[in-house]
Amino acid sequence: MRRVQRSLRAGLALSWVPLACVPSAQAADPALAVAACPQPSPLTPTQKAEYERAAAAFADVPRLFPNAAAADARQPSPQSAAARAAHLRGDLTAAYAQIEQAPPTASAWTQADQQYTRARLAEACGLKPTALRLYRDILWTAYALPGTVALARQGLARLGQPSTVAALPSEAPTTKDEALKAYRAALSKGRDLAAKKQFEQAMLAFVEAISYANKAGAHGGIDASAWEAPALSELGLAAYERRDLDEAQHYTQAAIRRELFLQGGSAAGSLFNLGLILEAKGDTLGAITAYRASLDRRLHAAVQKRLLALAPGSDRPLTVPRPLLGPFPSLASYCQKSAPSACLGDPIPDELTYACQPSRLVATAKGLQAPYKQVALFSTGCLFDAEARRGNHYYRLLIEMEKGVFLSSVIAERFANRRCESEVKVREFALRQVVPGGSPEVVLRLRLMSSCVLGEYENRDSESEFLVVAGVGASGIPSSTESIPLVVDITEQAGGPRSKPKTGRLNAQASFLPDGTLRISGDPKSVPAPLSSVLGDHSLGF
Repeated sequence: MRRVQRSLRAGLALSWVPLACVPSAQAADPALAVAACPQPSPLTPTQKAEYERAAAAFADVPRLFPNAAAADARQPSPQSAAARAAHLRGDLTAAYAQIEQAPPTASAWTQADQQYTRARLAEACGLKPTALRLYRDILWTAYALPGTVALARQGLARLGQPSTVAALPSEAPTTKDEALKAYRAALSKGRDLAAKKQFEQAMLAFVEAISYANKAGAHGGIDASAWEAPALSELGLAAYERRDLDEAQHYTQAAIRRELFLQGGSAAGSLFNLGLILEAKGDTLGAITAYRASLDRRLHAAVQKRLLALAPGSDRPLTVPRPLLGPFPSLASYCQKSAPSACLGDPIPDELTYACQPSRLVATAKGLQAPYKQVALFSTGCLFDAEARRGNHYYRLLIEMEKGVFLSSVIAERFANRRCESEVKVREFALRQVVPGGSPEVVLRLRLMSSCVLGEYENRDSESEFLVVAGVGASGIPSSTESIPLVVDITEQAGGPRSKPKTGRLNAQASFLPDGTLRISGDPKSVPAPLSSVLGDHSLGF
């Protein structure tokens, strides 16, 4: 199970966000890969023998790791076996269809087997970058399978990169404690080399650390994510320093995937690194997303500085308007620019479909007048089941003017899967003369209702309400408040991951005074301290 959280800058987790099951794998569209494949020739006897060696590697698992996992986890997945069979008979299309149906697994050896099959198919199709990445991944997750490790090294050599990863002993160390000792030594070595700007050697040391981390996890029968993540993050940073930006992004996102479900704030550093990488790649929208995600997990001056440089006003409190993103020539242009990094906040961004349809407006404001050409609530999605529209849905305020299209940061989000359904309803969406003089302001009130089935006899229902106010000042650039919580249940983890969380409920009312002041009133005694600043009078300076 995973918990998808929407955080305030104060570090609060809002309890209305539902619990959700991790979606099944939806990796790269196999049709796209197959379209790039030449008609495969029959496999040679050598290639057939390599598949047989990869499958035979599983026979060694019980001997190497007798206490690590259940017997049913020590077998190749049915999808890997079917994909290999299809490849052996020359049906590459069927092989891709089978391997892309393989479910995610926590078993290092089953994962390595699936990765090897994917790598062979990618290599057969001429998809060199994909095959290289898969073969490298095998080297630090298949340490328990000497046969598969050897085959992955052969794959790297065929693709011209035989020395990408340092060799590791396949059967030693033989205990969890020995593996952890080797892990810490390799991690320290990598950091020392990186400090001396010897980044290529540092990367080899970090890969060695990742391998030992996985081996320690296998010996202990536990998830190695907490050990893998720091080494992957350092590996990504070293690749960034070498300006190998694609690899840096790959390794950093791999670190984030492992950190997101650890203790609060654990992914903040990697998300900051990801922002630096995306900035260097020219992906400003992606960098803003990464920096904001980092700050949502942990406040840090360096992250705030970078975000402020890309998104002026982002350091303001929730109730103080900040400039919207833009202008974009059109909503279609925004969709195109945001596509490469729109789903970075999800643990498995490569397995999602980004849904951004310019024609799909959730609601439009009433009373439209100049200088506004269009005011709407716009939704994008990061979907693991695009046909059923299951996944995360993100809502933004859209304002179109003569200068172009402007969008707010995410003001609401909902998650949908088979157990949880949530709905965003518009309570008010209109142009009103809130601040005397000038253009009218946009007032948007949203209600979020969620319902989750947690067990056979247990449901969780929740309801929250938020306010957004936007306007156009003398600059002619629209700005808006953040999503201001009015009604919400709050869980605050104030004393560390093992402390007992504090719960509270904000139940406030919003009104506008004649001079344009926003007044949010409620009982201060019932409001958790980090949200107490929401109550009171707030000047709306657009």
